This record gives sequence, C-alpha cells and structure tokens, in this order.
Amino acid sequence: MAVLVITNLPPQATTDTYDEINSKVDAVANPPEGMIIHTVGVTDGHLRVVDVWESDEHFETFRRERLLPAFREVIGEGDGQEPDRESYELHNVTKP
Repeated sequence: MAVLVITNLPPQATTDTYDEINSKVDAVANPPEGMIIHTVGVTDGHLRVVDVWESDEHFETFRRERLLPAFREVIGEGDGQEPDRESYELHNVTKP
C-alpha cells in the first residue's frame, strides 16, 4: 500500500544543505526503489519534504541506507533526534 511521508526538517537544514544532501543521495540519477514522488518546499521558514512511497518498508530502507548517512555527513549527528515526521497509507495514487 502506498504511503505519504511528510517530514519537517530541523531549523539548521537550509535549502543549501538540502541541495547538498540531495546531491549525495543522488535520487535523480539513481532513484531509490519504491519512490513514487519526492517534493520539498519552504513553509514557516522551515523545509518540508512530502514524498509518496510504494510502502513504509521502501521508505525505511532508503532512510537507513542512503538518507541518514548523507544527512549525517552534511549536518552531523546534531542532537540525535529524528526530524518531525508523519506518514499514513494512501487510498489512491494517480499518476498521469
């Protein structure tokens, strides 16, 4: 079942740090298995990532194997807390 994952990045994550992390993740040239769509925007001065994945398992594999290592390389360990994240199953996903 497809899932929507919404992540509010910590205040120290700027568009520049996002671009650096995104470059290391290399999702454009090497899309992670199970990613349907990835978006990011700025709201209330913070970056918000909204993704659709084929499953929670696909997202967790990507997060563990590619995203967290890139995040730690660019931002460091920080305070060790995960970003504010919510996810839920989607009833329908329509792609043109």
